[in-house]
Amino acid sequence: MSEKIEEIRDLNKPKPQDALRDSFMNEITRFYDDGTQPEHASADMRYYLQTHEKRLNDMGVKLQRRYTVTPDGVKATRSRYRPPYTTSLSFKECESSTQITNVSTQKILKKHKKSASIFYANILERDGSRTPSMNARTAATARRLPSFPTAVRCAVRDSR
Repeated sequence: MSEKIEEIRDLNKPKPQDALRDSFMNEITRFYDDGTQPEHASADMRYYLQTHEKRLNDMGVKLQRRYTVTPDGVKATRSRYRPPYTTSLSFKECESSTQITNVSTQKILKKHKKSASIFYANILERDGSRTPSMNARTAATARRLPSFPTAVRCAVRDSR
């Protein structure tokens, strides 16, 4: 029983993956603001973001998303090590807002704000990786790539 209590207490202790999650949250917000590719994004994630941006441009709309941390929000990271990989689920409470604008008329088509959302990051790290990158590759794909660094898949869910 005390082992489970220690496990629960351990959830809120700062972990190295927290910095990666927070950094990616800021980078994805910057991407939707000005189109700057996230610094830690892998080639797969960059391809997805470029394709998404092109699809929106073809429709004549601009999408802006912002994720801001809530003061005293819920956050935790849970990790499991299986050589040579460490998998982590890291989440943080945030406020998310979305705005869709018609590019030609600058008219706001839709504006949506959620005061309580959860930003999830699934992080896969390989031993000896130096440069973190983020994408949606699985561990099976990673095993085929000898230089595979870190992979992160993220999602935002409404908590209410």
